[in-house]
Amino acid sequence: MTIEEIKRISLLDFMFSIGYSKIKSSGNKYWFLSPLHKETKASFKVDVNTNLWYDFGLNKGGNIINLVQLLNPELSMHNILEKLSHGNYTISNEVATVKISKAPNPVEETNIDSLSDLTNVNLLQYIYSRNINMLVAKNYCKEVHYTIGNGKKYYGLAFINMRGGIEVRNKYSKRCIGGKDVSLILRNMYRQTQVCCVFEGFFYFLAFETAQLNADYNLCLKYPCDSIVLNSVANVNKAFEILNDYDYIFCYLDNDDAGRNATHAIRINLKKNVYDWSDRYKEYNDVNDYLMRRKKPL
Repeated sequence: MTIEEIKRISLLDFMFSIGYSKIKSSGNKYWFLSPLHKETKASFKVDVNTNLWYDFGLNKGGNIINLVQLLNPELSMHNILEKLSHGNYTISNEVATVKISKAPNPVEETNIDSLSDLTNVNLLQYIYSRNINMLVAKNYCKEVHYTIGNGKKYYGLAFINMRGGIEVRNKYSKRCIGGKDVSLILRNMYRQTQVCCVFEGFFYFLAFETAQLNADYNLCLKYPCDSIVLNSVANVNKAFEILNDYDYIFCYLDNDDAGRNATHAIRINLKKNVYDWSDRYKEYNDVNDYLMRRKKPL
């Protein structure tokens, strides 16, 4: 199973499989006694529409991967993904409805109308303008169409993070639908590599994959590696636990203060072999800038 498929494992099925019964339900929302702490009044909500959970007692929430992480803190990310891949669970096909709070503004409701393969001509042109190989983009990204509370409809490239949130980009804007988190991309679903590359945004990861396809070993590594996309340097702390499973870490962050600070944070918090690979594109702002100022991909 891919990470995207694992995130679609029915949380309802999973809760039943670990011995929890619903206490009450209302529409698409099911309430359980929390599996994360002792309680007598149900505070653990599963929304079958978004396939996300929220524990009001802990003020935490996320997708099934996040839940299994909290239930099994001794397991590595690879072990968690393997455990879920081999379970006998239902795969959810529900379209998500996500509420996003942007204080001090009132809650804005975002309805995801569709999440599908990339076909939109404008998005394909945008990908080409960023010098990203089309096969790479179609392999890692989806096309999302959504409606916000005022009824206006939008679309963009979709890149899924570890909480099941969707990082959305188009030519004119970028946003996140749902919870903000890092994204993990495994080179081999059933075997973690010893090496992980770190990127700030998903376009930088796509640029790296394009350069690797073009055998650009000035930028890329010659051996298989997994990747983490921070989706914001503010998420760097969230990456530490995952990165701790790797022996070698290569940072492909921006050539600015924020990028250098994030690389420094990874280096001082992890007793690992951490390499700042931004020197490979020191004359450019970032990995994608490096790629865009070179020849177009095939």
